[in-house]
Amino acid sequence: MINIRLVGHHYEHDVFELVRVFFPGMPINIIREQRGSFHGLFLESIYDEKSQMATALLTESKEEIARSEISMEQFTCLKLLKNPEVKMIKSAIYDALSAYTGKVLPWGIMTGIRPVKVAHSMIEKGINHEDGIKCLTELFRISEKNAGMMYDIADRQSKYLVFDEKSFSLYVNIPFCPSRCIYCSFPTVIYERYKDTVSEYVDKLIEEIQLTKDLMEGKSLSTVYIGGGTPSSIPVRELQRIIQKIKEVFGEPKTGEFTVECGRADTITTPLIRMLVENGVNRISINPQSLVDDTLERIGRKHTEKEVFEAYNLSRRLGMQIINMDLIIGLPGENQEDVKNTLKKLEKMDPENLTIHTLAIKKGSDLNRKSDIILEDSDMVRNMLDITQEYAEDADYYPYYLYRQKNILGNFENIGYSKYGFECIYNIISMEEAQTIVGIGMGAVSKFYFPDEDRIERIANFKSIEEYINRFYEQIRRKESVLEE
Repeated sequence: MINIRLVGHHYEHDVFELVRVFFPGMPINIIREQRGSFHGLFLESIYDEKSQMATALLTESKEEIARSEISMEQFTCLKLLKNPEVKMIKSAIYDALSAYTGKVLPWGIMTGIRPVKVAHSMIEKGINHEDGIKCLTELFRISEKNAGMMYDIADRQSKYLVFDEKSFSLYVNIPFCPSRCIYCSFPTVIYERYKDTVSEYVDKLIEEIQLTKDLMEGKSLSTVYIGGGTPSSIPVRELQRIIQKIKEVFGEPKTGEFTVECGRADTITTPLIRMLVENGVNRISINPQSLVDDTLERIGRKHTEKEVFEAYNLSRRLGMQIINMDLIIGLPGENQEDVKNTLKKLEKMDPENLTIHTLAIKKGSDLNRKSDIILEDSDMVRNMLDITQEYAEDADYYPYYLYRQKNILGNFENIGYSKYGFECIYNIISMEEAQTIVGIGMGAVSKFYFPDEDRIERIANFKSIEEYINRFYEQIRRKESVLEE
C-alpha cells in the first residue's frame, strides 16, 4: 500500500489518478488527518500558495527516498493555463515517483481522457507551436512524440471545429447486441433475450426524436451517429424507422455526415446495407477488433475473419461511401505477429477510417472478473501500438482524433486514423466537446455546450431498458431543465 497526505491543497482525485498509473493494482490510501507518521511507502504532496511552490516527498519506513520541487517561475506557460497549481503538484509527484520506480510515462502527468483539448487551449491562448511543445514535454512530462501528435491532431481538427451556437449533433443509442464481448462494459442487452422489447424501444426512440425537435428549436442538425450496442442487430425495418424519423424531423444533417455502427460482421446483410444506402447513410463501422479467428472466439465474437471480408466487400459493392474499422491492441492471447497479420489482411480492404484502441479493463466487463486471463505487459503493448502507427503512416492514414480511458493498458491511448478528407466530424466534436450533442436512447448522454461560459452540462438517460421505457418523461424533463436555466 502507498499512503498519501495532501498539504495545502485538495486535489485528491488528480493525485490519486496519477499515483495509480505508477502503481497499478496497489492499494492507495489518502490520509485526511494532518498528523501522524506512517511506515511503508508514504507520499506527501505539499503546495505552498505564498511561494507558489509544489513539493513531493516520498519516504519508505520514514527514510526519504525521493524529493521533487516545482515553482511557478520555472515554466512561462503556467500562468496562461487553467489551475496552474495542479499542474505543478502533479509534475512534482511525477518526478518523485519516476525517480523511485524508474518509469517514464509517455503521457506524463496527463490522466484525462481528452489530451488534445490541452493543445487546443494553448493555441487559443496564443502559445505558439514551439512553446506549446516545450510546455507539454517539460511541464506535462509528455513524450516529444505524443506532444507533436497532439498539435498535429489539433491543427487537422481546426477546420471542423467552427460551429455556431445554433447547431447540434445527434447520438442515438441502440443497446441490443448478438452477444457480449469479454471486454465490454457498455449498458447493453442481448438481442435474443430482449427481442420482444425492440419494437417498444424503437417507439420510445421515435418519440424522443420528436421531442428533441422542440428541445432544439431554432437549431440545425450537424451530424448523426447511431451507435450502441450493435444497431445492425435489430430488424432492418426497425432501424429504418429510426433513420427515416430523424430525416423527417430534422432533414439532412448540414455536414452530410450520417453514421451507423454495424460493428459485428455477422449482422451485416444485403437488405441492411441497401436500406442504409437508400436512406442516405454514408458512413458505417465494421469493427472486427482482430482478424485472427482464435482471438475472435476468445473475446466472445460469433463471426470469423472470412465473414469480416464478406461484410466489407458487400458494403462496398452496394455503394457504402465511407467505412471505419476498429481494432483493439492488447487482447488476451495476442502478440506482435497477430497484430502484423491482422494489418496485412486489413490492407486488402483499405477502409477510409481506422480506429486503434488499446484494451481497457473496465469494471463492468467479464474480462475484469476473470482472474485466469493473462494480459500482455506494457512493453509488448507499446510495441504493438508502434506497429499500428507505422502501418497507418505507410498506408496514408493520419491521426485525426485521440482519446484515453481509465484502466487502459500501459496508460496508452486510442487513435482514430483517416485517409485525407474522410475524417469523422462527429468523433472530432465529441472528443473535443465543441458542440451540443443530444443523446437519445437507453444510457445515452447529452452534453449541452454553452460556449459563452465554456461550460458543458451532462444529462444521462437511464441505463436500464426497463427504466428508459417506464420513466421516459423524467429524462425529457431533465434535459428541458438544463436549457431553461
